[in-house]
Amino acid sequence: MRRNKKLLALLLSLVVLYAAAMPSFAQSAFTPKLMQASSATKLYSGPGGAVSGEVQKGAVVLALGEGNGYYQVQREDKTGYIAADKLRTPDSGARVEGVVRFTANVNTYAGADTKSEVTGKLISGSAAARLLTVTINNATWIAVRQGNITGFVSAANTAVYTRDTKPIASFLVTASSSIKSGSAPNDIKLASASKGELLDVLYNGGGYLIVKKGGVAGILPAANGTLYDDGTIAESTVVAKANIKLLAGTGGKAASLTSVKKGAGLEKLGVYGSHTVVRYNGVIGLVASKNLKAAQDAAGTTQTMEDATSAAPQNGYVYATADAPVYSEPSAGNKKLAIIKQGTTMKALGVGGGFVKIEVGKVTGYMEGKYLAQSPVVPLLDATGYDYSKQTDGLELIASMNAYRKKSGLKALQTDAILMKAAEIRVKEIAQYFSHTRPNGLGVNSIDIDIASENMARGVGKTALKTARDMAEGFMGSSAHMQNAMNSSFTKTGAACLRIGDATYWVQLFS
Repeated sequence: MRRNKKLLALLLSLVVLYAAAMPSFAQSAFTPKLMQASSATKLYSGPGGAVSGEVQKGAVVLALGEGNGYYQVQREDKTGYIAADKLRTPDSGARVEGVVRFTANVNTYAGADTKSEVTGKLISGSAAARLLTVTINNATWIAVRQGNITGFVSAANTAVYTRDTKPIASFLVTASSSIKSGSAPNDIKLASASKGELLDVLYNGGGYLIVKKGGVAGILPAANGTLYDDGTIAESTVVAKANIKLLAGTGGKAASLTSVKKGAGLEKLGVYGSHTVVRYNGVIGLVASKNLKAAQDAAGTTQTMEDATSAAPQNGYVYATADAPVYSEPSAGNKKLAIIKQGTTMKALGVGGGFVKIEVGKVTGYMEGKYLAQSPVVPLLDATGYDYSKQTDGLELIASMNAYRKKSGLKALQTDAILMKAAEIRVKEIAQYFSHTRPNGLGVNSIDIDIASENMARGVGKTALKTARDMAEGFMGSSAHMQNAMNSSFTKTGAACLRIGDATYWVQLFS
């Protein structure tokens, strides 16, 4: 009996000692708050437990509880413990993890909960620094900072941009600028943007851009440079005088974006100092102007593939520098299969003996190299994720033309995303240069190789060609346009409309 009492007393004392050694995390009495790592530190599985991760200096965490010299924290999708002396209230040194753009007016909260204190209000269209993203009770919250406002916003009203976001354009810096963490005047500087640098653009906000430089995504004024993208109309085609590299800037340490072989064609987009802004195979970069020449040589003739013997063009595509025949065999004495119009882009299948084997539409044959030049573009348009639902005029034109096809016993043309995107590009081009030849001197199918034909029109005046029905009647009243619209071999189409002042421009493409 005495032994049992002694054993019971010993067990009770051990329980008391164990309970005294356990840290207390009374989370119900603790208000979650943002904290910042004052130095690089470890994330532990428990107070004094095993290391489960690392937290960089300046990184922001959400503190969930406190006890015995530790904070229980959440960092993105990880939960653990950090020594209390390694954390402090967030300040200007907080690590920025990208940019958040607001798609609606939002409140910022002290915690990841609408019941917590409101710390500020941010307006739709503005941007802020992203400090942290957490998911609590199946809801995702983002900790942001804009100017003097720091707090949590619901992820439902945001768009997030990081160094991993796919660029949509390039921006040539023409005035030295600061890349900032947000769109407020007093947001902190993340990096410098020097004159002559070419930066990746993640979002175009009109007055500001979200750009990427190295591992930093931040805000830059749009007025401090020139924006170039897939829709930028080329001034002309130029040719590389030697093997060159497209660079991300004019400075000697500018990164190389891609290589270009001697004789390859490039699209000239603009000039900056001693450099030319070019586009090659969809890549926009800078080249020293001295390393380029116009597509016309001193004698006024186009640089061609006349001397080609065995190497196919670098990107696999060529274009016709003049109207020229396609032969069934590599000899001018053989059967003519078709006449290729100047500017038409073709796939090059091989070269030899002064001839190039080409493929365009349903025609495969041989053309003399003297009538061909290497294409400065890869004519394969990417329409992944392209939303053409806002092109209501273009869609109405397609519906009207399909009604005419139905009356003629023809199948309706299917609306195609690639052709819709191509039509949007073309309608902007014809507003500047009204021709079936693009402003860069190439044919329409240099946008996408599968484009077989194009109808286009321009109406000037308050009532001229203002509606899709008017345009459909106009196309049907022209024999050449009607021939395209009623072609039974075409199965796909895309259309677009653009209004500038009292002028209305229309394009319909077919394949």
